[in-house]
Amino acid sequence: MRTRQAIGGNPAGSIVGVTAFLDARTRNAGLEIGFTVYSPSVWATAVNPEAKLLLLEC
Repeated sequence: MRTRQAIGGNPAGSIVGVTAFLDARTRNAGLEIGFTVYSPSVWATAVNPEAKLLLLEC
């Protein structure tokens, strides 16, 4: 279980962006990571790698 923490000057638990799946294919178990948009305050932080890891662990 991951814990929430303040990052980039944002309070813990703040919504700082979105990342999403694209083109999920059950036939061959394929999946693409679609688009990602984050607040500039979290650019170059652990937010993007953590979000991608959470997506891929589903």
